[in-house]
Amino acid sequence: MSVAAIKNPIFVGELVVYMDTPEQARVVEIDCRYELYTTANSCTCCTYRFSSRRNPDFQCRHIAAVRKVMSGEVVAEAD
Repeated sequence: MSVAAIKNPIFVGELVVYMDTPEQARVVEIDCRYELYTTANSCTCCTYRFSSRRNPDFQCRHIAAVRKVMSGEVVAEAD
């Protein structure tokens, strides 16, 4: 992930990812309803908190979005 991705909005489908550090991001629904703290392995969303108890390998869409940014699959738009 490039340094340019830090603190810049990156659109991943219906989500906006703001990488705070190379390991943690804030993920916001495109309509700004919720701001979640997400890493490549955890998320503060209810879906993750409940589903990961049943399935330790569960990956919510917020984690998937952060992983796409971290891997470089999705990058910040150029100004």
